[in-house]
Amino acid sequence: MVLSVPITAPALDSSISATQYGYDLVVAQKQSSINTNLQHMLYSSTWLDVAPVNNICYGIDKSSNLFELDYDTLVASGVDPFSIPNDTKLDDERIKRLQSFNFLIAFRAQIGIPRTAIQNRKLPQVPDIVVLNGDVDDIEFRILCSQFQVVGLRGGIYSPTSWFSQAQSDKEVDGFMEPSNLWVFRTKVNLRLWSTPNSAYANLPIKVQARLQNNGYMFSLQRLFYNLCTPGLMSTPEIFQGSIPSELEHIFCSTYLSTARRLGKPLLECPILEPRAAAPSGRPFIQPGLFNYVVCPYLDSSGYPIRSPTPAQLGAATLSYVCLPETNHSTKVMPPFGWNWMDPDSPTKGSPPHGVMAVGRAYLTQHLRSYFDNTIPQSCLAISAKWSQAIQGSVKRKKAFENINWEATATEGHQPRVETPSSGATILRYLHDTYHEQNAYIPGNNYKQAGVKFWTNFQLDVRCEGRSITVWQAFSSSLNLCGYITQDWEIGGRVVDKEYADVYSLDVTPNGAITVSEPLKTISREAAAFTRSDSDVEGFDSKWNDLSTFIQGLPPLKKKDRPLNTFLDNKLLPGGRALESETVAIPKGQLAMFSKNGDLIVTSNFASTSG
Repeated sequence: MVLSVPITAPALDSSISATQYGYDLVVAQKQSSINTNLQHMLYSSTWLDVAPVNNICYGIDKSSNLFELDYDTLVASGVDPFSIPNDTKLDDERIKRLQSFNFLIAFRAQIGIPRTAIQNRKLPQVPDIVVLNGDVDDIEFRILCSQFQVVGLRGGIYSPTSWFSQAQSDKEVDGFMEPSNLWVFRTKVNLRLWSTPNSAYANLPIKVQARLQNNGYMFSLQRLFYNLCTPGLMSTPEIFQGSIPSELEHIFCSTYLSTARRLGKPLLECPILEPRAAAPSGRPFIQPGLFNYVVCPYLDSSGYPIRSPTPAQLGAATLSYVCLPETNHSTKVMPPFGWNWMDPDSPTKGSPPHGVMAVGRAYLTQHLRSYFDNTIPQSCLAISAKWSQAIQGSVKRKKAFENINWEATATEGHQPRVETPSSGATILRYLHDTYHEQNAYIPGNNYKQAGVKFWTNFQLDVRCEGRSITVWQAFSSSLNLCGYITQDWEIGGRVVDKEYADVYSLDVTPNGAITVSEPLKTISREAAAFTRSDSDVEGFDSKWNDLSTFIQGLPPLKKKDRPLNTFLDNKLLPGGRALESETVAIPKGQLAMFSKNGDLIVTSNFASTSG
């Protein structure tokens, strides 16, 4: 996965945790990058060595119904229909043998791009394989084959029967094929992969639904291509390019695909290649459940699709994998995003990334809570006091504290309030505050003589901005002493007032592991404690010193190290084998960032499947 995000990247507007979206994770992939990388994958030797060559043969019975013939059986009988040249006479022994099987027609196809159409690893006229037309149920998919041949008997009522054999390779000149001579079909694919009413997905066999939702190599180019090659999600294909024989159009688009839909087979036995990247060790900290796709055309500055986009703007449209926290997705509306994920390609910007990954603010918050929730109660305390040995007899103002023994105690482990703001840099906040008042009374009546008041406050904020995470902690405690003889009075203030902020730098490794630095800096502030040593109330100073010293020595009011780097460091992002790192021509060091709305943004490239 490429881990670089330009500061001006439109993805920094990401807000996938907003109510209308509610996503844990989004991986958006640019149309231009999808096509470029699919083209390179489909002509690679790795693909062509693995993708099966399909030999599909049909016979015809007396009722003019087609039935499938086994190709290997025909070959075992001594005849390979694909080896019989065009216009071979019908009295040829090979054709006679085929006719004994009631043979009618056959086609040979291997999904891919012929290497003879490639010159200097460039694909100047090979058509785009995927066209995002604005919605996920209207994706145009172009079907290209590295081998495509059709053979059989043609003829009808008004023309004599003859043998024909045609292949797209017939157009090769000096060992090369003009890409414009490729035989290309196109179809519309509905990639809405949840069981919404009347969706194509809902009508698929359960085993096919499970195969499409399989998380193996999630976010990979191979997974996307495999899902596109699902006949049950396709409309009836039509000719897009090339002089395709009408017999092939009928047998491929109708008979073959109907059977593939019924059997739940992928188009032309499309395989899934393992990405070449080594599997990262460890388990991703975010586990995608069911996912779906969302198509986002390139938007103007008002958030609307551009009516007449340039080719570069068309290429900047994205196909996004979206992952939700809920287990029941059947009624979830999938709105398009209100921002662009990627900039259009530009020859002056060097090699752009293929896509971008966003981890939602809400998911990050919940994950951080799994760390902080267990330690925060250690800093949440309450102070109380009790008194004894009140004086006897008449009491004067200056004697308000004479002979009163105050005993203070503190308890920790209290549960804080937790806030998870939906906007702003602070994504998580813990708060705890207590107040305690204790009064001593004159013996023999209910008149208050003196009192103490305690306040304690604790707050911890987690802030995510730019490339940093800041953990800010504040501790404070106030003490007031009160007298109620002759006239009421109250003296006091904060005896503890401290703030600490640890700032961590965020990064991501090429295999998709989050790295968090040791604190780059610790910002601290400690205000001087309130003191009062000139009170004319006898016993005040000693009581104040005793109680304030007790409070200042409480462990919960001292900074607790909560090293976020030990928790987040080496946490894996999902898709470690599907996405990999490459060098991108952008400022060094801008490897992962938080969006304006608190999502973690990381750019990504497709992992190669070829050496």
